[in-house]
Amino acid sequence: MHPQLEIAYFIFAFAVGLLSLGIAVFFHMSRPGAMLRPFLLMYGAFTLMNITNFITSYMRANISGYEQPLYYILLYLENPVLLISMIFLLPHLVHSLVALDHAERRSRLFGLIAVATFIIYAGIMFISVRVPFGEVGSAVKNGILGIVMLYSWIVLFRHPPKTRSVRPEAFRRGLWASLLVIPLVLHDMFLLEATGIKFFPLVYALTGVLLVRFYYIEYFRDGSAAGTAVRPPSAADPVADDPFPEAALTSRGLSSREIEVVRLLAEGKSYRQIGEELFISLNTVKAHIRSIYPKMGVSSRHEIVRELRGLERSHPD
Repeated sequence: MHPQLEIAYFIFAFAVGLLSLGIAVFFHMSRPGAMLRPFLLMYGAFTLMNITNFITSYMRANISGYEQPLYYILLYLENPVLLISMIFLLPHLVHSLVALDHAERRSRLFGLIAVATFIIYAGIMFISVRVPFGEVGSAVKNGILGIVMLYSWIVLFRHPPKTRSVRPEAFRRGLWASLLVIPLVLHDMFLLEATGIKFFPLVYALTGVLLVRFYYIEYFRDGSAAGTAVRPPSAADPVADDPFPEAALTSRGLSSREIEVVRLLAEGKSYRQIGEELFISLNTVKAHIRSIYPKMGVSSRHEIVRELRGLERSHPD
């Protein structure tokens, strides 16, 4: 790609992504309970990757003798530091979007995997000063990141989204469409040096637009943000006034405390978080869960969310 065209390409992708990030920050400030923090962490790191890549590309194209300490610092910050951070930040975002058992524990596990990947990569690169193992380090790092991306997609596909505005069918259609960017990501991970064409700025911009659209539909499109008028309920939207089917759960034999537990489970809270919020022990939370499952005819957290959706449609308040 021509250097000047490459710079223009980066500027356009960065402008779109930065606008998306700004909108997400506004959403977060307007609706603190909107669960946007994982997205802001992931997309903030993605934005820094784009900035550092833009600066280093500009230095290579326009500055003679660009190989100065600043150049190598920015290059190292982009890859491996920010790239390896995605091994934790991407699953952390995914775990916040779906109803998943032990989400926090899984996120911590991926944090440990990210740290281990960085240590292994740094060790291999240190050895490669004497032995030509540099390509092995990059292959290990990119391979782990590829596995994490595959895991994230499977989790999103197999578990119901924690959303009341985006239908699961539409959510899955978006996931199938997201497969179109996988060849672009794989190209940049394994074939970039051979072709010299970078697709990650395009992936960066598309990711921001799609996720900001998702959060807008979930929290703002129906006027549910603070300070705006809420749409009145209608026959087409029977649960707009009170979306949580408390009466239907009572008819299933759930106690008021068990209904509180169900509500928090549906919000994606861990057992420990539920105990802290309700001021009960972890064992008491587990006892409530064991009592709730047979009453609702389910055997997991994501089945509870699916059952709640059915109750919302069949028991309008």
